[in-house]
Amino acid sequence: MPARVAVVTTGGTIACRIDPESGAAIPVVTGPELVGLIPDLGRVAAVEVRELSLVPSWEFTLPYIDRIRRAVEEAFASGAEGVVVTQGTDTLEETAFWLDLTLDVPALGGPVVVTGAMRNNSESGADGPRNILDAVTVAAEGQNGFRAPVAVTNSHVHAARWVTKTDSFNPNTFQSPGHGPIGAVWGDAIAHSAAIDPLPPIPVSDPGKRVMLIRWAAGMDDLFLRACLDAGVDGVVIEGMGLGHIPGDTVPAVAALRERGIPVIITTRCWSGPALPVYGGPGGGRDLAAMGCIFGRGLNGTRSRLLLAAGLGAGMGQDELAELFAGPRGAVTV
Repeated sequence: MPARVAVVTTGGTIACRIDPESGAAIPVVTGPELVGLIPDLGRVAAVEVRELSLVPSWEFTLPYIDRIRRAVEEAFASGAEGVVVTQGTDTLEETAFWLDLTLDVPALGGPVVVTGAMRNNSESGADGPRNILDAVTVAAEGQNGFRAPVAVTNSHVHAARWVTKTDSFNPNTFQSPGHGPIGAVWGDAIAHSAAIDPLPPIPVSDPGKRVMLIRWAAGMDDLFLRACLDAGVDGVVIEGMGLGHIPGDTVPAVAALRERGIPVIITTRCWSGPALPVYGGPGGGRDLAAMGCIFGRGLNGTRSRLLLAAGLGAGMGQDELAELFAGPRGAVTV
């Protein structure tokens, strides 16, 4: 009997066609229609479609991404042996990482897979149908499959904690810098090239925390920091220069955030490498660490923002957040 796989659809390029009047690609392909584009899907799994929306993923909020998480859990509770989420590629890595932060895949009982497409359904060589077929094939492994959320595109399997969109146009956009794929789909067969262990899920009760991400560049002032202070945000992530540095004349705004109890995470804008408190002087890492800023170590700004939002959403205070970023969740990239 084929495995039961739920496909949760949300829109995005994978559900787009070109509108003949405007010439714009718009999400119009419903979940059932999307699955119906793949006539041989039935030989891989017994597929159930759960349509959440028809929107581009640039509209996703953290509460909506958490709604996707709940839809995954609901599908397993209804008997699914694996779940596939289809969405736009703009924020696919954020959905995948959030699911990795919040889901206990072994307890659910099967793989959780996120996929999308770079070419819409009106284009020659549309990659959506193949990506869905491959994703369902991975999800259909059930309890024998990957034990933490994954992304499947271009017949590659990437760990959700490492995958990132590297090109704005090329279908081979999803890569895992510093790690590489952890598997591949070869027709009906799946090659497991690396194992990924699940990490303890973060019990997020409030996914709506306002966490801002600021990427630093030479000559920037403290405008965005002061805006965060005035708005009373819940947390701030700074992608600093080098090991996580910012200009000295912006430090008073960081100090004001910390005095108000707003957590500040320091990471690096560099493509690889950690943020570390090495240098002294205003804006150096030692200065920022002395204020209680938490260093994101191996996480980039996008993932640091999600980890901070998850920790805050689980009710963690400063000390617990520091432990969270010092643990395996805070060092999942290289």
